[in-house]
Amino acid sequence: TKDKLKIGQDALQMTLQSDRAGYAYVMMAGSDNKTLSLLFPNDLDRDNRIEAGKPLVLPRAHWRVRASGPAGTDHLLVMVSDSPREYGGPGSTKAGPFVTSLNDAKGRARLGASMTTSSNASQPVCTTPGKADNRVTCSDAYGARMFSVEEIK
Repeated sequence: TKDKLKIGQDALQMTLQSDRAGYAYVMMAGSDNKTLSLLFPNDLDRDNRIEAGKPLVLPRAHWRVRASGPAGTDHLLVMVSDSPREYGGPGSTKAGPFVTSLNDAKGRARLGASMTTSSNASQPVCTTPGKADNRVTCSDAYGARMFSVEEIK
């Protein structure tokens, strides 16, 4: 809701809306230019389903993301996918309830691979020829949008 956040005072807040039902994800490349964080879903809020045409306000009341600096620009990627995704694995760590990774070539590659592939891709229903009766279960389809928020002193 704001494009500038005062460090130590303001909290990130956004409203997402999708034309299609699916699963919402919010990733952030921090103003430190070193970290990538999966802000949503997280350990405090795992229900990332989004209904078509229905606004989803984030963060929800039981968790917040406060501007913590350094001064600079945070780049956020919001994605809605047909089927669930997974982010994490080797090279990822926890920062409170959030999964983080380094904002380097390996971290960005892991993000790209995990966020563009259905978490069901290795399941028998998706790997056996002729067995993918439920196309959404195996779908790699998604829509995404990027935006920026400036952290100021």
